[in-house]
Amino acid sequence: MEASSGFCPNCGAANQPQQTQCFACGQPLTPAVGAPTGRLVADTLLNRRYKVVRVLGKGGMGAVYEAEDTLLGERIVAVKEMSQQGLSGQNLHNAAENFKREANLLAQLQHPNLPVIYDYFSEGGRWYLVMNFIPGETLEAYLNKAKKGRLAVQEALQIAIELCSVLDYLHKHHPPIVFRDLKPSNIMRTPQGQLYLIDFGIARHFKPGQAKDTAIYGSAGYSAPEQYGRSQTTPRSDVYSLGAVLYQLLSGHHPATSPFRFPPLQSFGLALPSGLSDLIMQMLDMDESKRPKDMATVKRDLQRFVGNAAPTQMAPSPPPVLQKQTLLQSVAPPLASAGGSIWSLEGRQLRPIVMGILLCGLLEFWLDRGSFAPWFQFHIANVIYPVGFGNIIDMLVLVLAIFFGAIAGPWVGLIVGAVSTLGVDYFAGLGVAHYTFLWNWDVRIALAGFMAGLVLLRTKGRYNSRGAIILTNVVAIVAIILGSAFANLTDIGRGEAAQVAGTTFLYYTAIDIVLGAICLSLLLMLYNRRNRGAMIA
Repeated sequence: MEASSGFCPNCGAANQPQQTQCFACGQPLTPAVGAPTGRLVADTLLNRRYKVVRVLGKGGMGAVYEAEDTLLGERIVAVKEMSQQGLSGQNLHNAAENFKREANLLAQLQHPNLPVIYDYFSEGGRWYLVMNFIPGETLEAYLNKAKKGRLAVQEALQIAIELCSVLDYLHKHHPPIVFRDLKPSNIMRTPQGQLYLIDFGIARHFKPGQAKDTAIYGSAGYSAPEQYGRSQTTPRSDVYSLGAVLYQLLSGHHPATSPFRFPPLQSFGLALPSGLSDLIMQMLDMDESKRPKDMATVKRDLQRFVGNAAPTQMAPSPPPVLQKQTLLQSVAPPLASAGGSIWSLEGRQLRPIVMGILLCGLLEFWLDRGSFAPWFQFHIANVIYPVGFGNIIDMLVLVLAIFFGAIAGPWVGLIVGAVSTLGVDYFAGLGVAHYTFLWNWDVRIALAGFMAGLVLLRTKGRYNSRGAIILTNVVAIVAIILGSAFANLTDIGRGEAAQVAGTTFLYYTAIDIVLGAICLSLLLMLYNRRNRGAMIA
């Protein structure tokens, strides 16, 4: 227990530091002013009746003990001790009055989600409140143990509906009682899931006609803006706090992180019943008049979502905006996200096929026949690929085939790769004889485009994460290695020296993988920027 003066102010007898009453005359021993709460040791007897078992918790408003009621068959009770730390004079008097007000307030209330008050008293210069013992943990502790700090939608809804019931009961009291400090740490949860509102230290009666509260109370992130002196708190202030709690239960986002600013629930990738997100954001409106009018309305609206798993809200795309399309935006949307199968070749894939072939053709012509070609060939191509200029064009077409396959499907990648490689042959001046000797190297481009299209099964055409881009690159690398290995094995089968074929395989495959991965990643990020939005982890 907190340190006392040691000597009884009444008879002067010397007492042990943990004594609350003088052993000689029975008078209370006054603790040192401002000493912290929560220091009562086990077996301390309070009010000659309540024997302390253990400390349950400590906070800024005081401490709570588990105790036994020795006059009623060792009944287990909870004893709340009011904090006096940092208080003196008028402040100490006000704190004591608030504590007694809490006791009188709770004594008038009877609800399944509220603790029952048995007694309150003063001893040793401290105030104590005795109530029924609630086994379990706070909702905050329960939430901290949940995966990602969030609960399943239906469980969160049931908790919110139960809180609506008790808050509605308080608001319909005469006069209405505004809780003002609803947050997970002020909600107890039993092992059976029963909820209790605790800590009525700052609850107040609503006074119609009063312009604003006489004092500012609340918890950052959970308290409505009017609790910071703008106006009087009303039952709609508790509606705001319940909205903040429900938001946290669903998203795992702590409201204190950015008070009054709540990111859209869809940004957390949640599957929510349609309309639930709108209701929560209405509860969190800064304008009190725009929130639901009372808890009964909120409860009725929430009950509509219980057991309702569909339709869902999952990060919907923003409404379409009519604007001039860029080259990448003109590509048809991915089949997987549009409801089609990646194995079918449909009319809507004609546009990415045509766009891919034209883009490859323009690139091939520009690099081989354009005014930029001589400089590019001498300073870039011949440095990277000293054996032949056509190889760098071949690599760029390979990347484009992979890109179009990744965003539009395997058949698109295969067709773009197969047709475009014919252009490489033409602009490289290889002619018809090429197909007799080097057709096997063309196969790898078509194969890479086809294999890249298979990632749609996983990415659904969305490349707004590093994981999706890495997966596409891994598949592309595997395709390049397999295609190059096939080409080299066929070369060896036709009589080419194994050592020469092996060197060619290692060198060109390594170059294609490194440069290809860089170019492909840039293309996918540009595609995402134009079509999907910001990158996520």
